[in-house]
Amino acid sequence: MSLPALIIGSLSPDMGYAFGTLRVQDFSHRLFDGLLFCLPAGLLALIAFRRLCPLVFGFLPDVYRRELLPLSQRPLGSPWVLIVSLLIGAVTHLLLDSLTHKDGWITEHWAVLQFPLYEHGHRTFRVCHILWYLCSFMGIIGVCLVYQEWLAKISASAKVASGRARWGNAVLLAVAVMAMSGSHYLTRYWWANFVEGAFTLLILLVFVLRTGTLSKTK
Repeated sequence: MSLPALIIGSLSPDMGYAFGTLRVQDFSHRLFDGLLFCLPAGLLALIAFRRLCPLVFGFLPDVYRRELLPLSQRPLGSPWVLIVSLLIGAVTHLLLDSLTHKDGWITEHWAVLQFPLYEHGHRTFRVCHILWYLCSFMGIIGVCLVYQEWLAKISASAKVASGRARWGNAVLLAVAVMAMSGSHYLTRYWWANFVEGAFTLLILLVFVLRTGTLSKTK
């Protein structure tokens, strides 16, 4: 399997949102038909990723550039490996959405997932949404822990953040991102999505700076 292709494949259904009012996302998120969009979109994104990585990594601090630039130059794999990896990534996204979205296939066939728990104006918080937040929360923590472990390995300092500190950083980031993500239940304005995205990027930046500082000073 190709890790870049798996990751890009898992993001490919959401690429449909880039087409705005054309509502391509409705097609890209269909459990089976959506793969007809996800595969070509994923291949194009993979090509862009391959081309842009060396340029983007050039702006990173030396410690990141030294480690990441060689990784971006490795062969991605055979065409069949890339295709299978993209499809697996897309299917995992679509299956998770079908379980955690109110209009998902599994949710529509399992009534308990549609049970309303909280209502605010035009928004309704359901059991399926709890599953989405739990999966996202655990996913963020997992990625943060792996990132901090990798950061400890490449750090020039022998002393790095303790295991307890790493867990604390991961949980704080997960809570902050989930709180920001949940803010869309409070408003229907379209610009709120951009504000949410900007603050999420700010939270990620603070996390990267904090963990980078800890790895140098501990």
